[in-house]
Amino acid sequence: SMDDRQAGRAAAQFLIRKGHKKIGAVFKADDGQGHLRYQGYMEVLLEAGIEVREENILWIATGDVEEMERDQSRYLARLKGVTACVCYNDTVASKLMDICLQSGIRIPDDLSVMGIDDADISRDLSVPLTTVHNPLQRLSGELILKMIQGEPVPEVNEMEGAIVERESVKPYGA
Repeated sequence: SMDDRQAGRAAAQFLIRKGHKKIGAVFKADDGQGHLRYQGYMEVLLEAGIEVREENILWIATGDVEEMERDQSRYLARLKGVTACVCYNDTVASKLMDICLQSGIRIPDDLSVMGIDDADISRDLSVPLTTVHNPLQRLSGELILKMIQGEPVPEVNEMEGAIVERESVKPYGA
């Protein structure tokens, strides 16, 4: 599996390296991945001495993802004043970017948006999404081949994701 805590850390660290200090977030509350990604995000902000503002963090449920555009005022209000946002995954990031663009918020000029997973959609958005790559697909294929060949495979394998930089994040103040 992907090391979800590390993925949250990587996303937050990347935004901090780009000069962002007001970093909001959208995480899923009804699964372990969301909590681990949040944990990594929080660790990095605290380590960097960045004030954590709970009013800039949104918690959603799986069913909320399809309804995000209907509740756009909530998202815009919670992210007011932030310069960047870490999203639970690329689908959430995509929907958040749509909400922002419909409201006249330019990505990345007004708000840098970061996803996690490097889903296929992340390349094809109107503003290609900067994301943390999930190495699971490649790894799964390699493990299956080893199993077919009778080679031993580890029972637990947590992989770290790497940043895939596209166009949805820009340096703060640039």
